[in-house]
Amino acid sequence: KEDMQSRSLKEEQVEANRMLLALTNALKDDGKKYLSEDEIEDLKKEMNFLEKSIQTSSAEQLRKKIEELNRKSEDFAARRMDDSVHKSLSGKHLDTLDIKKS
Repeated sequence: KEDMQSRSLKEEQVEANRMLLALTNALKDDGKKYLSEDEIEDLKKEMNFLEKSIQTSSAEQLRKKIEELNRKSEDFAARRMDDSVHKSLSGKHLDTLDIKKS
């Protein structure tokens, strides 16, 4: 049982670090484009909170903190995705798109 808890904690630590890296890069690339200064600060606070928790939390506590940061960063991710889709479709006519019909 202790081995399973240790493994679960390691998995959550890896996920937390992956999320922090991805969000750090996204903020660096597009933070000012899609977020207000207050939104950026709020996300950074949550990121710092998660980062500090990596070594001191249980797997379950860490999972909850990851979910919280994920929830708080959803709008940012959605704005980036919307813009990406808009750019990829910009200037294209519907009849030129390869759309599979079911």
